[in-house]
Amino acid sequence: MAVVQEVAPSRQVPAERPARSKLPCPPGSLILAWGETYLANYNAISAFFWFNIPLRLIQLYLKFGKGHIYEGTADYVRYVQTVAILELVHSATGTHSPVPESSSTNQSILG
Repeated sequence: MAVVQEVAPSRQVPAERPARSKLPCPPGSLILAWGETYLANYNAISAFFWFNIPLRLIQLYLKFGKGHIYEGTADYVRYVQTVAILELVHSATGTHSPVPESSSTNQSILG
């Protein structure tokens, strides 16, 4: 009867790989994650529309007087406020602003 010797398979140690950055893109890159890009664009567009509300008020007041301000701005303000409902979606999905919060700003607000 022949004796069969079992030989353990040789294990090769893989070569060391360079450490990967945990960031989705290299440091200093201008490429933002999709959520951050979306939120930055949303905030810019939202700020534009909110900024236009007082401009419309002033324009209508100077042109027609205060009697026509509501008629000229009601629908526009309603649309801008309706789009602001997306803030609830952002909060529910955890979409965060790409701008880091400043602790000094928070401290000055909180006292």
